[in-house]
Amino acid sequence: MYGNIELPGMCDWCFEEDTGWFVAYSVNVLFKYNRKTKELAAVSAIPTSKAGSFQNPLCVKYKNLIYCIPHYQSSIWYYNLTSDQWKEIILCNDRNVAVMACLLGEYKKTYYFFSMVLKKIFGLDLEKGKVVSSYDIATYEKEDNYYCFNSILVEDCVYIVLGGKNIYEFNLNTLQQESYELNNLNDILYKIGYDKNSFWLIGKKKAVYRWKRGENTVQVLSDFPENFGLYDFSQKLEIMNKESNENDLFVFNGISCLHGKVWLIPQSGSKILYYDKKDNEFRIFEIQNEEETTETLDLHYRHIAAKFFRMYVREERYLGIYSYQNKRMFEIDTQYMKYKNIDVMMDDKSLFNIEIQDFYEDGNESTYLIYNAKMGNRKVDANDCGDRSVGARIYAEIK
Repeated sequence: MYGNIELPGMCDWCFEEDTGWFVAYSVNVLFKYNRKTKELAAVSAIPTSKAGSFQNPLCVKYKNLIYCIPHYQSSIWYYNLTSDQWKEIILCNDRNVAVMACLLGEYKKTYYFFSMVLKKIFGLDLEKGKVVSSYDIATYEKEDNYYCFNSILVEDCVYIVLGGKNIYEFNLNTLQQESYELNNLNDILYKIGYDKNSFWLIGKKKAVYRWKRGENTVQVLSDFPENFGLYDFSQKLEIMNKESNENDLFVFNGISCLHGKVWLIPQSGSKILYYDKKDNEFRIFEIQNEEETTETLDLHYRHIAAKFFRMYVREERYLGIYSYQNKRMFEIDTQYMKYKNIDVMMDDKSLFNIEIQDFYEDGNESTYLIYNAKMGNRKVDANDCGDRSVGARIYAEIK
């Protein structure tokens, strides 16, 4: 067992009781995390034929099946925990198409997700393991930013933003589409959330937008605390001037509506913020030991130009957050307004579920740990290494 390791790069988790599931996007390997034992285990590598990161980074669990939804892939891959076998669901006959999906949720026993590239909503039967419906979304041609899109499912309607000024609504009952254009915003719409009363949106700017669907009105909220600044990772400096954002940085990368508050997870922003709807005020949620230095702002140190990343929402109460500075995970209890660090122990027994060549291009602490563990506990012939990976070639040279 290996303790206090750096987590592999990941996207959103899915949780079932005390077990979390995620895909390490750099190596396309399915992991599980046990909250009680604090144990992280590598389960299986996704058998994609295409190389590269972010192949199937999103997880949905149903009974003994884990569905891995595609980004730079044309298929869903799902893993049977009982048989230890993978199966493929092809979404597009052109295997070079990157679907770039966004998870929505379940409605009438069908799980839905949206494809940015195909401009389709897909319905997935989780019991049978097949796509049972797909619906085209009519969008404006100018909205084609593949990295600025988001969608949510609210009751029987899907709401989509595509990096423009429009909100697209698709009703899964009537199969009718509506579009709402917010021309008065000097921004793009990037992320969307809902609090059972209003929709909340963020774009690139240092602002939050509250949209009333029935009235089609937008309130712009930008009265942030004075000590909320921006980090310019390319310049390795903090910008404290409230009006200054010369490089047009993305301020936030996540928005969640929980327990009467709207939580804002920063991309270039310096602090986690929440908007309290009781008194209509923005406040900072302080996390200890998160002050940046010139060294930590260097992209060679953190690899990704972001302050934090939201990994999961659990029980409609807990926010799982990853710190790119400290390379650690913590969880915010949004009801009692406190947080705790999440300890991670790597289960060395599970490492042997994964082929050696599946791990080493990333350079992450945990992937090197896995490599060293496997090399230290498994006899490998140098002639078998070939050119499969950087780690394998290094091993062959040393031997």
